[in-house]
This record gives sequence, C-alpha cells and structure tokens, in this order.
Amino acid sequence: MNRPDFRSYIGSQPAKSEDAESRKQKWLAALGTLLTQVEAWLREYEDIGVTCTRVNRWLAEEGLGHYQATAMRITFGGREVWLEPIGTYIVGACGRVDLNGSADSQQFLFVPQEADRPRVAFVPIAGDRPGTHLWDQFVWKLATKPPKVRYEALSQEVFEKALIKVSDEEAV
Repeated sequence: MNRPDFRSYIGSQPAKSEDAESRKQKWLAALGTLLTQVEAWLREYEDIGVTCTRVNRWLAEEGLGHYQATAMRITFGGREVWLEPIGTYIVGACGRVDLNGSADSQQFLFVPQEADRPRVAFVPIAGDRPGTHLWDQFVWKLATKPPKVRYEALSQEVFEKALIKVSDEEAV
C-alpha cells in the first residue's frame, strides 16, 4: 500500500492568508464593540441584580481555523441568557451573534448601515483594495425571524425587548 508523504502534503497546504487574519481581527473588534455596548446598556440595572460576564469560546471557520471569541452570559431574576458569537463568514453579513434564552433566540447581524433586509451581493471585505474598505460602514442590527426577514437598528430599547423575548416564555 502506498503511504502518502505527510510532510509533502502539509507543505503543499496554503497558509492562512493575511487577509483572513485581518478579517478575523476586524470581526473580533466588532464583536467586542457589541459586547461593550450591551454592558453599558445593562449597567443601569446592576442594582437590581443584572450581571454580565464575558466568557471565551472556541470557534472554527474555514479559512480562519480555530480561534477564541468572547461570549457574554447575562443573568437576572433567576434567568440566564447568552450572547454567543457565531462567526464572520455569514451569508449577507460580516458577522453574527445569537442571543439565546430559555424561551427563544434572536440574531444580531453585522451588516451595511443602510441595509433593511438581507441582500446577497459581493462586498469586498478581505483583501480590500485601497478605497474599498467597508467595515467602518457596518453596524449591528437585529434580524427578525424568517420568512420575511427585516433588520432593525440596534438600540438599548431594541436589545431590552429582545432580552425579554428570549427569556420569558409568555413574551414569545
């Protein structure tokens, strides 16, 4: 039986591109911005028992490999809700974070600021040419449930309503 030369095989595999590493760093920065904003919004409720705890998670994405991203555990009134990073290679978006509770889940997408619904188009993100960098034009938005998905600009009010929806069976 012919055994493949593992050393040759490994040597022939492409290394992770600088573009992929750049995309991962931009995604992690956008995720960090979202989590910091959520902490700021919920800080006013600390006196009534709301806590936010950051926890590292391992993600795996093709082209990026395995990497750590930060999730957030939110607790209040005996309930636990998680903001879980899903990844950056998302159809129609440059990132997704799910808000998961016992009653439901909601999706937050990192999309172009003007987007009001999903649209699939080629948007140069990794390997940007000068003048085509778009990450600074993306924002976090709440995506409504299918079949008619719409995006709602993320605000404290929108986030708090989503938090109630995912944690309260009666609100669903």
